[in-house]
Amino acid sequence: MERFPVDLERSFLVGDQPRDLEAARAAGLKGYQFSGPNLELFLKPLLLGN
Repeated sequence: MERFPVDLERSFLVGDQPRDLEAARAAGLKGYQFSGPNLELFLKPLLLGN
């Protein structure tokens, strides 16, 4: 976060393990756990804000 300009309000992390969500929280980001077969369908509502 110190090296790169990250907009914390508009950024999020997607991971497949609980530790990924822990990393998101530690960085001050929203975290989402993906466990399904279709990443595109999972991301679309997150990116569109729906």
